[in-house]
Amino acid sequence: MASITGLGGIILYSNDPKRLIKWYKTHLGINFGTEGDTFFYWREKDNSDKIGKTLVEIVPPDNDDHIIDQSKSPVMVSFCVDDLSEILASLRRIDIKVCDDIRDIDDGIIGWFYDIDGNKIELWQQEENT
Repeated sequence: MASITGLGGIILYSNDPKRLIKWYKTHLGINFGTEGDTFFYWREKDNSDKIGKTLVEIVPPDNDDHIIDQSKSPVMVSFCVDDLSEILASLRRIDIKVCDDIRDIDDGIIGWFYDIDGNKIELWQQEENT
């Protein structure tokens, strides 16, 4: 059975991303890249050779990669998964709203679903790395 393997990221929506990025840098010391994102790297607890990463990103609500459409929350959580297709299929089988759009990104594939409270959740199958 496919499963969640970690926290893939947190996407914060802002009507003024530059202002919010500056605030996080000034008050929390987070250095965001030019695209408004940063990664925190970590190693798997049981497999010290496997490196994972967690994204923190600030984007406008209409960002093409993380559109918040129809979500009830201004924040989207991204979970790392080991088999995106299997998890999305299992959610469809229990009548959970799953977005048809699966995207290839630089370091894996992502898909989305809406939880039972209407929050849009991202699932990220990261490329294998060691």
